[in-house]
Parts: sequence; C-alpha cells; structure tokens
Amino acid sequence: RKEVVDLSRATLQKVYQDDLSKGIIDSLSRRFNLFEYDLNGDAAKEIFIKLTGPYFCGSGGCTILLLKPTGEILTTFTVTDVPIIINNTATKGWKDLIITSNDNYHLVKYTGKAYPANPSTQPTYNMRLGHELPKALDVGNESYPSFYF
Repeated sequence: RKEVVDLSRATLQKVYQDDLSKGIIDSLSRRFNLFEYDLNGDAAKEIFIKLTGPYFCGSGGCTILLLKPTGEILTTFTVTDVPIIINNTATKGWKDLIITSNDNYHLVKYTGKAYPANPSTQPTYNMRLGHELPKALDVGNESYPSFYF
C-alpha cells in the first residue's frame, strides 16, 4: 500500500536525517523492505522495516524497525536476521516474536512499552517451529518489493 510505503519512508528520512545530510548512509543502505502485521489485535497493522547495506548490517545481522501504524518507532531491533516469526503466543496483549540473531532463535516478548531491542540477549528458543506460523520479511523464500528513502 502506497500510504504505508510513504509513511515508512518519511519515518526513515526523519530518524536518519542527520546521517543522510552528512552523506554517511550509502545508496545500498537506503533500500528497505516492509511487512505489515497486527501484533496486538487492535485491527491496525504494525510495520516491520528491514534495512539493508553496510550502514545497517553487520556480521550479527541487520537493523529492523518495528513501527506503530502511525509511523512512530516501537522498537529498533539490532543484530537481527530475517524472517521474523510471529508466534501464536502473546505477552501483555502482543504477539511473541521468534527472531534469529547470531544463528540462534530467540523468543522476544513485549515488555509493556516495546520489544527488547537486542534479540540475542533474550532466551534461546529451542522448540520446533511450525510452518503455519506467519513469517515477516521472509526475503529468502518470498519476493518483497524494495523501496528507497
């Protein structure tokens, strides 16, 4: 949806405006993919934004933003690999997330204000993953359009 892309782009331009104005963020790092999913059952979809390129990615993974439907940042995940798996359990009314970081799955639970930013500090998730669980930003197996900010 064009309005979601525009909202996401505006958020990225605002959050990273200093580094953009200084030319620190290279063109590869200005590309992003997005995925919408209602994580808290309020009928409004939150927005996952996968950032790319050397500015946002390193050996442990990439930065992924989770935006509220209004475009505000809920969580900035670091050292995160995709896909993000949306579990069928919830904490404080929000879906639990299973996030890969440093080649391990981690169970990431909503704290009441946000999700913890660094998945690698969360408990390792060792249970078998069901194929029926939704996957956000499964860029290895699905085609996602790329956008630029």
